[in-house]
Amino acid sequence: MNDNVLQILLVEDNAGDARLFREMFSLEKPGTFHLTCVVRMREAEAHLAKGGVDVVLLDMGLPDEHGLDTLRRAQAVAPGVPVIVLTGLDDEELAAQAMKEGAQDYLIKGQIENRALPRALRHAIERRRMQVETDLIRELQSKARVSSVLECTSDSVIMLGRDWTLLYGNRKAVEGLPDFRIGGNYWDCFPDVLSTPIEEHLRNAMESRSDIKFESYYAPYGLWSRVHTFPTDDGLSIFFSDITAEKKLQDKLELEQLLREKRIEALSHMAGGLAHEISNPLAIIHARASDLRSLAVSGAPVAATDVQEACDGIVRTSDRAIKILRGLRGFAREAGQDRMELASIREIAEESLEMQYSRFDRHDVELRLDFSPELPDILCRETQIGQIVTNLLNNALDAIVQSDSTERWISLATGYAGGGIYLDVTDSGPGIEDHFKAHLMEPFFSTKEVHLGMGVGLSLSRAIAQDHGGTLVLSKDTKNTCFRLVLPIAPDSSDQEEDPQVGVAYQSK
Repeated sequence: MNDNVLQILLVEDNAGDARLFREMFSLEKPGTFHLTCVVRMREAEAHLAKGGVDVVLLDMGLPDEHGLDTLRRAQAVAPGVPVIVLTGLDDEELAAQAMKEGAQDYLIKGQIENRALPRALRHAIERRRMQVETDLIRELQSKARVSSVLECTSDSVIMLGRDWTLLYGNRKAVEGLPDFRIGGNYWDCFPDVLSTPIEEHLRNAMESRSDIKFESYYAPYGLWSRVHTFPTDDGLSIFFSDITAEKKLQDKLELEQLLREKRIEALSHMAGGLAHEISNPLAIIHARASDLRSLAVSGAPVAATDVQEACDGIVRTSDRAIKILRGLRGFAREAGQDRMELASIREIAEESLEMQYSRFDRHDVELRLDFSPELPDILCRETQIGQIVTNLLNNALDAIVQSDSTERWISLATGYAGGGIYLDVTDSGPGIEDHFKAHLMEPFFSTKEVHLGMGVGLSLSRAIAQDHGGTLVLSKDTKNTCFRLVLPIAPDSSDQEEDPQVGVAYQSK
């Protein structure tokens, strides 16, 4: 077929009008136009679908369609082909509406001149070409503006083809997603997404062609994102907002809330013992002070040594009460924002024990201490480490109280292990069943009776230990239940040689 010949499709059911158009085109120079005539809309659609048509002359009153729907059907099959509608004198208003819907021109039957027809056809084709070029320029300008905006946004933006090919990524995506590769397959570039809720959401968005919002966590990058997908003609656009910092803050606030609740729970367990620990020193102070007052009232001579001995007793007892109150105040307050400071693990343990002695006595539990001498300091938030020790002591005591064990003792031991300082809390309770051990550090898991705990103590204690660069684990190779807290030695502390036996034992656990 000659590319210079204009291919014209005439859609006209009136045989007389069709013959008239053939006569008009026969007067033109041979090889200028090629006219194809059909009488029904479905025939026109089939011909347009084959392609190769330059312009359509369309009657708007056909046996199988009429009015503006004829134009709409022609444009649906061949949106790039210019259409000139044919109308009678009484249908000029309808023709004007067709122009608004995309027809390039209209011709009134009976008023078409031989010379005007070819010119109208060429003008229609030229107008359509100019319109297509203008639309393309606008589309390119629009895409350039969109691309400029996407390059400046704080979100990562990627575009996927329907076959999951990576078509585009803005600067933020390229910088923040190391495995992103233009032309690569999304699932190949990010294989850890497979078999996760992220895959389910993305496939659903692609198949349903709908906007979907969700939050996701991508483990290889440690990245939390708020994701919004948009269907496009090519496939799918995905916007990622980095909410990792927001999630960490949320987790921190939740941790602080759980710590607050755990402190209240622990204080409720210790309330009776603390009352005894404080009332007992006060009773001793009251008795000593009453003795001194009686001596003063009697007027009898009093030896200086007796007065000194009584005063020394008051001071010692007051110091003990003050120490208990200081430990209680430290345990009860918020400590998440405290500065890291040097502290002795032994002193922290002893201060925690001050609040527990009466509970041990009341339940007839022996306390065994094995503190290594001259351990270097640790860099920590002293109050938080004290909360870990208190929690471990409470758990150990609860394990013994709930059992029928004839042995009733709790052991605290410190020393060197794994390049740090360890504190072991061991109890003579019945031990922990093997199928429970893997879940001990999970939030809200507990082996205690319902009224004795919330099941958040160990998980929170481990979180605090990890925040200090340390660990909290259940020792595996001990006869009795033993929890080991390991914390790093402060950088400025003097180097100490690790006990080989202790070090090996810890590493095997």
